[in-house]
Amino acid sequence: MTSRADFLNQQFFLVDGDYPGGKLNKHRKMCNSPFVFLRGSAQIFYADIAAANLALPAALHDVPFTTIMGDCHVSNFGFFTEESSHGDEVVFSLNDFDDACIGHASWDILRFLVSLFLTVDYCDGLKKGLYAGKKNPILEGINPYVDKLQITPDHATQACKQFILSYQQSLVQCMDDKKGSPPFIDKAFEDFASPSCLSKRFEKAKSRAIGGEEFLIKSALSKAVDVNKVALKFMTSKSKFTPLGNSLEAIKGHLSPYFYHDILDIVYRVESGTGSVNMPRLYLLIGPKHEASIAHCHIVEVKQQRTAAPLYYFSNLHAKNTLNPAHLTFKCQRIMQRCQDRYLDEVEFEDAHWLIRSRHHAKVGIDPEHIGFGAKNAEKNGFENYARACAQELAKAHSRNDLIQTLFEEKMHKALELCKQELTDIAIAYAEQVKSDWRWLIEQYPNKATT
Repeated sequence: MTSRADFLNQQFFLVDGDYPGGKLNKHRKMCNSPFVFLRGSAQIFYADIAAANLALPAALHDVPFTTIMGDCHVSNFGFFTEESSHGDEVVFSLNDFDDACIGHASWDILRFLVSLFLTVDYCDGLKKGLYAGKKNPILEGINPYVDKLQITPDHATQACKQFILSYQQSLVQCMDDKKGSPPFIDKAFEDFASPSCLSKRFEKAKSRAIGGEEFLIKSALSKAVDVNKVALKFMTSKSKFTPLGNSLEAIKGHLSPYFYHDILDIVYRVESGTGSVNMPRLYLLIGPKHEASIAHCHIVEVKQQRTAAPLYYFSNLHAKNTLNPAHLTFKCQRIMQRCQDRYLDEVEFEDAHWLIRSRHHAKVGIDPEHIGFGAKNAEKNGFENYARACAQELAKAHSRNDLIQTLFEEKMHKALELCKQELTDIAIAYAEQVKSDWRWLIEQYPNKATT
C-alpha cells in the first residue's frame, strides 16, 4: 500500500517536475501555512478525489458538468477593472482561471468550503506567531495581529451554510434570468453595504482605476512602468522583472500580430503567483507607438500554460478538455467572465502553449487577513457575508456555461438541498488532511523557518 508521503511525492512530481525538498521555490513558498499549501497544490485535491481518499456526497454525482474554476478558494475572488479598458468598471468576481475546465461544480464548492476552515487556521497561526503574514511580518518581537479579534471554527461552519444557501439562491435567480426575468447573471455584484471587507477594498480598487486618485501611483501600470524614461519601459527590478536580452526582437515579432497597438517593451516576470509560480511568463507593455503616457497603455501577461489540475486525473470528462491548455483556459475564462478581458487569446511558440491575457489596471485581492480579523468579520457576520458574495459570483459563472437550458441549476439546487451538512463535514475533515500534508511538507525542509 502506498504511504501518504509516497502519494504526495508522486503528485508533486507529476505536476511540478520536482519533489518537495528540492530547489523549486514554489514548494518552499507553500511551507508558509496550510492555506498557502492548499493554494499551491490543487493537484493533491483532485488526486485524492480520483483515489477515493476524498469522496463527495452521492447526491452530487448526477449533476451535469459545467465550466469550473478548478482552483476555487477565498483568495481567488477579488476586485479588478473589467476588460482592462479605459474608464472601465471595477467589479468583484472570480479572478483566477489557470485550472479552469469542464467538470463538476461540486469540486469548486467543496474546495471553497475547505478554504474557509483553513482561513481560520491561518489567522490563528498569525496571531500565535506560527505563520508569516503576507505584508505584516513580526518585527522586533511585535506581532501586529496579537490583539485583533479573529474568526473561529464556528464562524467557518456558519460561513459554509451561508455559502451554500447563497449559491442555491443565486441558481434560482439564474434560472429566472434564463426564463426572461430581470437580468441577474450578467449584473455586477453591488452589495457593499453588508458588513464585510468588500466596501473598503472596493474603494481601494476604484482609486487605482483610470480617473482614480491613485492611478498614477498605485495602479498595476504605475507600479511596473518607469514613467521617467523618454520611451516607456518596464522598471528595472531584479525581484520582479528580467530583461529578454537578445531574444527581445524575435519574441516581439512573434507576438505583435496579436495586438492592435505596438509592443513597447517585454520582460520576464519573476516569481509571480502561487500555484503557477514556477511557470514562465512574459509581461508586455502595449500602447501607441512613441507613447509618453501610461494612461493609454496596457500590461499584458503571456504565460506558459500547463494542464488544468483536474485533468491530470479526470482527462475524459468532456471533449473540450482535450484542447491545448492555453486554448482551454482561454475558452473557459471567456465563458465564466461577465465581460472578457480586452486581450484574451492563446499562442504557441517556443514549443509550448501560452495564454495571452490582460493585467488589469486595478486589481485588489482578498487575503485571509482581510476576512478573518477585526470586529466586522468576527462580530458582525463579515466573514459569512464574504462567503455569500463569493457564492453568488461562482453560481453565475457556473450558470454561464449554458445560457438557455436550466438543467444544471435545477439538479444542483436539489442535490445541495440533500447534502448541505455532509458537504460541511467533508470540508472540515479535508482541511485537517491539508494541515497534515503541510506538516509533512515542512519536514522536507529542515532548515526552512515557517515564520
